[in-house]
Amino acid sequence: MGCLISEILLGEPIFKGKDSIDLFYSIVKILGSPTQDDCEDLYIPHVISEVQKIHIVSLFKYKVEYSLVEMIEGMLRFSPKRRISLATAMESKYFKEIK
Repeated sequence: MGCLISEILLGEPIFKGKDSIDLFYSIVKILGSPTQDDCEDLYIPHVISEVQKIHIVSLFKYKVEYSLVEMIEGMLRFSPKRRISLATAMESKYFKEIK
């Protein structure tokens, strides 16, 4: 859902890549390097050099509510165990503000 919401706001995919490796690096450029815990959850070795994440809000051309950015960031996590669920997203501050 985080990718979908981001794509709606951006008008294009948030993560772009010509192949799986290029796509992975596109994700790392935005989310930063996966943590040791992320790598353990994904069963991959932690061999990626440290890349700082960028602020997702800087990707959007228009002003976006901070609570929406927080919700998107909660959805865009390497580890599925660490992502917020759709039910949690629906209970987020963003949806409470627009009710």
